Amino acid sequence: MTKVERSSTAEAVLGILDLNGGMSGYEVRKFMEESTANFWSESFGQIYPTLKKLLDDGLIKTEETDGGGHPAKKKYRVTDAGAARLQEWLTIPARARVPRNEFLLKLFFGGLAQPKEMRAQVEAWKTVAETDLLRDEPLLKELQMKFGKGPGRPIDYPPLPYWLMTLRYGIAEAKMTVKWCNETLAELKKLDDDYVKRGV
Repeated sequence: MTKVERSSTAEAVLGILDLNGGMSGYEVRKFMEESTANFWSESFGQIYPTLKKLLDDGLIKTEETDGGGHPAKKKYRVTDAGAARLQEWLTIPARARVPRNEFLLKLFFGGLAQPKEMRAQVEAWKTVAETDLLRDEPLLKELQMKFGKGPGRPIDYPPLPYWLMTLRYGIAEAKMTVKWCNETLAELKKLDDDYVKRGV
């Protein structure tokens, strides 16, 4: 039995199948293009091997559908084991700063979890941004003091402007992230309060 690695590709495919109740490999890719492509995408070369591994590991199953005069289509559905794997993944804090934003991928599938679990995801993401600010803001000041204008300071040190640009980008991104997290946590609290009131 092939063991599916936790690369989040598997979870992305599981989440899409779970959201849609069953899809072909082509439909999974099409759904990604129309929904998650701005923060997470997979090629057919990644989707089909992942589907095979998920199938081998018992996390999905296949069914043949009526092709309406065309060859029958194979669709994949999430098994109970696959749903449990997805639920477990949704509770694990996202890895920070991956090029394909795993945090947003988890939030996109947040309707499959409880609001309090998505709040934990956002709180963890906010902590990352706050930690970045605690590191980068003093570093920016230190570099400006050390290399900025003044007696004995190398104001034309070539790499400096680019270091400062990247630092300012990181600081701006972290500040924006903290602001967005605060707004999103307030929204998730309302969702969680409604969830508790309904006694779900």
